[in-house]
Amino acid sequence: MKHDNAALCNLVMAAFDEEELSAFCFEHARSVYNLFALGQSHSQRTQLLIEHAIAQNYLEKLLRDIERANPYQYSAFHRRLTSDGSLDQTLVGRRLPRAMQRYDAFFARWVRALTRLDVSPHNFARSLIASLATALQARTGFVLENRDGAWEPTIALDERAVRNVQEVTDGSVRDMLTHALRHNVVLFTEPASGSDSLICAPLVGAHPPALLVFVGLSGTLALDEVVEVTLETILATTRNLTMPVDSESLELHVYDALRRRIGRVSDAMYSRQFDLYRRRLQRMTVFFEPIVYLHPTQPYIWGWEALARDPETQRAPVDLFRIADLWGAQFQLECDLHFLRKAVEAYAFRKSRRARKEEMQTLTVNAYPVSLMRSRYEETLHDLYLNGPMPLNKLIIEISEKSDLPLPDMPNAHGDSYRWMRERLQHLEQFDVRFAIDDFGSGMASSERLTRLGVAVVKIDRTTLLHRFGDSTIQYVIDFARSVPGYVQVIVEGVDHESFFPLRALFDARVRYVQGHWLGVARPDIDRLSIEEVERIRTALQVG
Repeated sequence: MKHDNAALCNLVMAAFDEEELSAFCFEHARSVYNLFALGQSHSQRTQLLIEHAIAQNYLEKLLRDIERANPYQYSAFHRRLTSDGSLDQTLVGRRLPRAMQRYDAFFARWVRALTRLDVSPHNFARSLIASLATALQARTGFVLENRDGAWEPTIALDERAVRNVQEVTDGSVRDMLTHALRHNVVLFTEPASGSDSLICAPLVGAHPPALLVFVGLSGTLALDEVVEVTLETILATTRNLTMPVDSESLELHVYDALRRRIGRVSDAMYSRQFDLYRRRLQRMTVFFEPIVYLHPTQPYIWGWEALARDPETQRAPVDLFRIADLWGAQFQLECDLHFLRKAVEAYAFRKSRRARKEEMQTLTVNAYPVSLMRSRYEETLHDLYLNGPMPLNKLIIEISEKSDLPLPDMPNAHGDSYRWMRERLQHLEQFDVRFAIDDFGSGMASSERLTRLGVAVVKIDRTTLLHRFGDSTIQYVIDFARSVPGYVQVIVEGVDHESFFPLRALFDARVRYVQGHWLGVARPDIDRLSIEEVERIRTALQVG
């Protein structure tokens, strides 16, 4: 694969200062290190490293070594490295304010220090404080508790930190510490002659009251809202340093907080968050929730909905969905592509043990509206259509209610988002897939979406079953489905013990397809209704 030499140089120079580059080459490229001479600039030594890596055919290894040494800057640059046109064009043009980019060095130091994070309960707090001290370029860091007006260190990096306590709790600094505790705010002092700069962050809700303190900060780092949000988020995520959290989760929470509270991030932060998101996403799997056909004597499982699950907790990875909602189209597309492939592959594998392809039941999968407009989503459907493990006429794609329909972004395109989406759905139907409105009655799943998109399936949200006028919504959708040309299938979701409407009431309202915990929870395997479940449904559908 060809690489962009200019991007390679920028990566190396962003990842290492002059001293760090010398240390890196001494460890990973000794022959290049031996070529270094007095008077060579940082860029000249960088060029020597790259030219040698290309000549000796170890460029890919060099990139892996750089990623391990400085993962933050590697995330920012690695998608720019190829010169074969494979760069994802959705990332081009994301020029963000320099005000955020000036923190890239701070986060690069922190991420590198996090590679040594010790998540054992005994060492976690001290290890995390050490990583932050490195990022802040502080001389030391510690936690101070206030016991009856006296300040006592409880966690310190070393003996020097303990000796600093007396210095930072005297005079006006003492008043600052008290103010930070009283008002739950992050405060700092500017370096003055004969004194150190200092920053302190309250451990909100701690008993006794406590502060996280760093002393002797580098004067080059701007102390403002970015550092404040970072410290507050880390303390909140780790429950005041008491709950060990892995480094990836810490980073995800911090970049999320910056995006929410400040609104913008740097290119490097965006790229790093996207890499972390994809890495976590790859660990996710799917479970399957049954969709049941109601019949007084012969109920059966008609199909299955693929639901995202974290294999460790066996619960929905709601944090990943929140990240996708917050960070937008690129994250949403990555989420949808992962679960589309994972669902089709897992479903086909489990069904192939029990049925031939033509006997497979229907599978439904969720997608954000904006993902359906992307060429990568179409390319994935095309690949699954030709080479996938199941026929796509068994696949229904549920259009998520979480976001509105995207506006067209092509020149001279009409501005009607519903017409635009309908044309897109008709185009994708060439792969034999069908589409559904998900969670009608909730979020963006409005009546206009129901009447204008011309989908094959409508899924009514469980909230409809939780209030006494829900039958009006159900009746409206049923009447609509029967009044339009063709066949529109109606599925009611969320049937459980909290529902106002028993199964018989839904059946009398002409509902024939339902899903929910009362009928079967999401599970990793595909099966059929047990004798007991069939009998329970029959009993529920009997007239009392």
